[in-house]
Amino acid sequence: MRGIEVAEMYLGLKETAPKDRLKLRELFKVAKIDLDPKTTPWCAAFVNGCEVKAGNKGTGRVNARSFIMYGTKVSLEQAREGDICVFSRGNSSWQGHVTYFVSHNGMEITVLGGNQRDCVCKSIYTTENLITIRRP
Repeated sequence: MRGIEVAEMYLGLKETAPKDRLKLRELFKVAKIDLDPKTTPWCAAFVNGCEVKAGNKGTGRVNARSFIMYGTKVSLEQAREGDICVFSRGNSSWQGHVTYFVSHNGMEITVLGGNQRDCVCKSIYTTENLITIRRP
């Protein structure tokens, strides 16, 4: 099983729903991460949980940019569903967002991840803020 396949099992879970939060926290704990998705940014905890549950190592860290050196770097043209995208966010060099690559169309990348609109869902990001794509 791949990390994105694990992620798909959590599609639709919301950080604001108590039962969903419990399921998310159980996933995070698989990666030895204990945080409340209602109060703490959780995209990296989500990807870590999915990676560990899929049999990969993950980074074990709660910051999105911890995935910058994870796995093997691939170009956007080589990207495949399930690769990991790291995006910049905000004005600080430490801020970011990490999610799974689904597809791309020109300047837009469709991704699947957590802490997107406060839930696990597919979203579209522009390539403008893409830092790297990594293959687990």
